[in-house]
Amino acid sequence: MRQIVISDLHLGSKNSRVKDILSILELPADIFILNGDIVDSVNFKRFRELDWNVLDKIRQLASSDRAILVQGNHDTHLCSATGIPVVPQVVIFLDACKWIVVHGDFFDPTLNWPVVADIADWCYQTAQRIHKKSARLAKLMFKKHGGVIEAVQRGAIEFAKLHKCRGVITGHTHFADDIWSGGIRYLNCGSWTESPSHYVDITDHDILLKQW
Repeated sequence: MRQIVISDLHLGSKNSRVKDILSILELPADIFILNGDIVDSVNFKRFRELDWNVLDKIRQLASSDRAILVQGNHDTHLCSATGIPVVPQVVIFLDACKWIVVHGDFFDPTLNWPVVADIADWCYQTAQRIHKKSARLAKLMFKKHGGVIEAVQRGAIEFAKLHKCRGVITGHTHFADDIWSGGIRYLNCGSWTESPSHYVDITDHDILLKQW
């Protein structure tokens, strides 16, 4: 069996790499796990034709039990708006070892400071219109020095230990990562709003972080 995990599609955002998302959803996989922040918001007025094409593809996959949607902090009301079921997390097994797939937003302490998060998001969106590469670097610096990347990593690893898992796969930070810590393997599959994007490719005997 082959499973592919992608995170942070942010459909409806101008930065969402919708053509590439459509391409990866055509890969020969048994199950696609969409690990949170599938949409940027449920304000579908922001959707372009390609955003709708991706959502239709996800509906197709979900209806044939080939897609599982994990709840992200941007996905509020996604299930009621689209009719596609959303779950809080997914448990998978590899060589009899338990793994957990979770978006990771509840490990992010800055989400308890909505004003700061809103200001950071506004700055990012404004910078994107001026210079995309600079905006990406600024966002990464904010998350790194604001402690988001480290907090999500640390929280996810502790969460995996608590649930007696071999590893954990997250998203949320938009920062792809693959490390071992305290006997736990932590992977973050990055996002599809910046290039290059990443995904986690799971086969019967291996888990790999790959670049698109």
